[in-house]
Amino acid sequence: MVTFSSANQSYSSSTHCISIYQSLITDLGQKALVINNYEAFCKIAVVRIADTFQVDHVRIWQVGSDGQSLYQVVNYGFSPVAKIKNINIESYPPLKQILNHEHSVLTEEIYQGFYENHPTPLPDNSISGVSVPIISESQVILGLLEIYSQVERKFTTNEIHCLQSISYLLTNLFDRQIKSNLEQIQSTILAEVADGKEIKSIYNHLCLLLEKILPNAYCSILIRDPQENKLKAGAVPNVPVEYAQGIDGLMIGECSGSCGTAAYRGEAVFVNDIATDPVWVNFKDFALDHNIRACWSSPFLSKTGEVLGTFAISHTTPCYPTSYHLAILKMATHLASIATENSGYTMNLEKEIAEKNQALQALNKIQTQLIQSEKLSSLGQLSAGIVHEINNPMSCIVGNLPYVHDYIQTLLNVISIYEKNYPQYTSEIASELEDLDLDFIKSDLVNIINSMTDSTQRIQDISHSMLTFARADNQQKVFYNLHEGLDSTLLILKHRLKNQGNRPAIQVFKDYGNIPNFKCFPGQINQVFMNLLTNSLDAIESFSSRKLHQITVKTSVNSDRSAILITIQDTGIGMSEEVKRHLFEYSYTTKEVGKGTGLGLSISQQIIVEKHDGEITCSSTMGEGTSFMIRLPI
Repeated sequence: MVTFSSANQSYSSSTHCISIYQSLITDLGQKALVINNYEAFCKIAVVRIADTFQVDHVRIWQVGSDGQSLYQVVNYGFSPVAKIKNINIESYPPLKQILNHEHSVLTEEIYQGFYENHPTPLPDNSISGVSVPIISESQVILGLLEIYSQVERKFTTNEIHCLQSISYLLTNLFDRQIKSNLEQIQSTILAEVADGKEIKSIYNHLCLLLEKILPNAYCSILIRDPQENKLKAGAVPNVPVEYAQGIDGLMIGECSGSCGTAAYRGEAVFVNDIATDPVWVNFKDFALDHNIRACWSSPFLSKTGEVLGTFAISHTTPCYPTSYHLAILKMATHLASIATENSGYTMNLEKEIAEKNQALQALNKIQTQLIQSEKLSSLGQLSAGIVHEINNPMSCIVGNLPYVHDYIQTLLNVISIYEKNYPQYTSEIASELEDLDLDFIKSDLVNIINSMTDSTQRIQDISHSMLTFARADNQQKVFYNLHEGLDSTLLILKHRLKNQGNRPAIQVFKDYGNIPNFKCFPGQINQVFMNLLTNSLDAIESFSSRKLHQITVKTSVNSDRSAILITIQDTGIGMSEEVKRHLFEYSYTTKEVGKGTGLGLSISQQIIVEKHDGEITCSSTMGEGTSFMIRLPI
């Protein structure tokens, strides 16, 4: 990130409370959970940022598919004349350095002056500002978040941290938007395949849909002609016309461009600069004449492994593929394979429908995993921020309470000495003491200090539980105390255990056994505990007329010490046999609209079974309650 100013004078925002920026992060974080459209979220974000930071201009850029250009997503405060849709980095050398793979993080050294070396066009009358990169987990820059002010000011550390947090939210939502786009494209193409649309129409539509999410890229499909050993045009919707005509009939073989070589080798070929890659030695001039500088091609195969054709992504500048491009290549070749075989090569209608159903099931699974990941990521970020804000003032209170206690005790002792040595009060002191009730104050002050000490300890316990529950998972499993996870979840849900007016308090009985630390993904396991305990609370609240309101949590190790057993039992309304049959199905819920997504138990089963090789079962009787049993192999 870079901050800049045109003068030595600075503007201090120390008068702004940190809570203002935390409130902005929290508000946008909540909106990011419910808004699935990246551009729609950005439109809200720029307005909120401008209002909170009191700046004149806010702008969000997205890096093009070629990594060599910026496309403006949204802006705030720019006049129609000043709006710029895209930037070619060749015109902005500092921006070229930023987007270069060797400079994926903005640094102060890149710019020496605000006006002379600024990486993007400046708004009129801007004097100071901040540029924050939007960076993926793999450290690839996805875009830029910029704010500008028409007054001289120095942006504080808290303000910059706030912008970095918003950048993190944008990264998460951008990734979610990408995955959502791919899911929608896949569903659309599979539906067209099932409807029996003409094959070239499907190819063309697939390329057009992908080009919409790949700014400044060409997508093309070539079909293999086995008799002539050539590749013929299947779909080249936006490729330059003369270039499209030239590759129609491309020979399959080594050094036949990216597509001809990929079809020959039966594997993907990535050419990042056609001008220098030997794969294009025979066609280099032809491609360069039509401004094609990079081409990544992957073959799509039949069920028997035969090459059916190739799918390619091309750019007008030399560039490198990202994980996003690899995911698109994989999905596109998969869809092209299904569509091609369905059109009459090897698949019959029954196999096509089975393939479609399998793909839709896979999409449901991916969507469930994305929801799970987003919940954990967002909850972890929000919890960490909230706990941080609580702990700072709380540390001050906890550290000073012992001194307050000692000072009060000293003052009370002094008062006692005065009373002993001067038993006769003046009329003024006697009158004041009569109204003051000094004896009560002496006894109650100690009680107040003790109560404040207990309350601060309670807040610290809650903070610790929030961090324990929402802890981030590593790439690998770690050893974890499951009892800590259960206790932190119960503490977070404590407000729901209290007397609610329409029902008495819910009692929780913990029967913890001597179990070892378990190697797992702690955040995911805690989410399972939260889902199961929340369902138990819902079941009890919907059966409030019953006198018994209890939840029992039991842990143990089985007889041969090969597995940990966890049971969560409630005295709720119970379930019918029909409900139990569909319990772990995706999106199945018995709750009213708006009160349940049907994802909690589906996600829990995936976490236990697929991520931890365990088992989760349920036994329930209508009117008596429900018991969930988890078995985790040690």
